[in-house]
Amino acid sequence: MRNTKILVLGLITLHLNLTVVVTGFKAPKSPNRFDMFGHLGCSDELVRVDNYSDQLAKLPDALAVIVIYAGRNDTMRGEVVARLFGIRDRLLKKRSIDTNRIVLLDGGFREKQETELWITSNLARESLTYLAVPNLKPEEATLRRPALHKRQYACSGDNETAAPSNKRLKRTRR
Repeated sequence: MRNTKILVLGLITLHLNLTVVVTGFKAPKSPNRFDMFGHLGCSDELVRVDNYSDQLAKLPDALAVIVIYAGRNDTMRGEVVARLFGIRDRLLKKRSIDTNRIVLLDGGFREKQETELWITSNLARESLTYLAVPNLKPEEATLRRPALHKRQYACSGDNETAAPSNKRLKRTRR
């Protein structure tokens, strides 16, 4: 009986050791800002998001936290949400990152529009809002018109600017 317990314990230990060796990477315990950027051309933005997703692929137990700040005068109404969902869609559809591993945060306002890409442990999911640190009050910023909707934001790799598409889309009734 004792030999059986030792054998089972040895097999469990061997399995755990092999798991650590095979995966090799663990999510950071504290948040790690992977990248930060302002307005970019579409191709540059896609390269940064793809580098981010490559790192996330190496860390299967990590969360992707995307924080976007609207600028004082350089952001359209709805652009933050459109960009958040554009990056999320890229991670989901093109890079196969699980939706449960992605957290989107509207960071509020800063002097210029900024995007921050964070990697953190999935244990910290409930307390991630502290990553968003605006430095302007909403009344100090002016969002440009017209409003930008998620469906109008086009940065899929087919065009050169991470900006609204010029096509007018028909609204469909649901």
